[in-house]
Amino acid sequence: MGLRNQLRDIYWQFKGIFLKGQECRLKKLGPYKQIIFICKGNICRSAFAEAYALSLGRNIIDRRDITITSGGVEVKKSIPPPDGAILAAKVLGVDIARHRSRPITSDMLSPYSIIIAMEWTHIKIMRHRVNSNQEMVTIAPLAAFDINSKSMLGFDRFNIRDPYGKSHEEFIDCFERVSRCILTLFSSLQG
Repeated sequence: MGLRNQLRDIYWQFKGIFLKGQECRLKKLGPYKQIIFICKGNICRSAFAEAYALSLGRNIIDRRDITITSGGVEVKKSIPPPDGAILAAKVLGVDIARHRSRPITSDMLSPYSIIIAMEWTHIKIMRHRVNSNQEMVTIAPLAAFDINSKSMLGFDRFNIRDPYGKSHEEFIDCFERVSRCILTLFSSLQG
C-alpha cells in the first residue's frame, strides 16, 4: 500500500468518528421513483451497479415503476467502460459492454429519487447539485449497505474504492462488494 493510500486511510479513520450515525437507513420503497448510482466517471462502479441492479431488480421495477440509471460527477464525454471492467462484470454474469458514460445533470434528478454514491466525495458534490426544491431526493453512500463494512478500516469502510486502472482481481473485489451492497439496499427498500 502506498503512502497516499495510508494517509487516506488514517484520514478516514478519524473522519469515520464523525460519520457514525450518519450511515443511511432508507425508508421502505414508498414513493421513490428512481435510483441513480453515481461515481466519478460512470465507466466502472456505477456502470456495474446499474447493470447489476437491473439484472436482479426486475420484480421491484415492474411492481413499483422504478427507473434505475447511473451517471458520473466528472464525465466530460461519453466513453465505454475499460476492458478490465467489462471482463470483471462478465465473470460475475453482468454485461456492461454497451454502456456509455453519462454525466449527472439536474434534468436527471427528480423528486422521489434515491442517489447512491460510491464515495462520500460524490455525496458532497451531489448535495450542491440537488435543487433546494427537491427535498424528496435522498443521497446515500453505497458502502453503508455493506454488511461487512464494520470490519473494515479507513477509506474502505465508508467508500467503494475505484478499481479503474487496477488489476483484474481488484475489479472483481470491487464488483463483488457493489453486488453485496445492492442486495442489502434492495432488501432495505422492500422493508
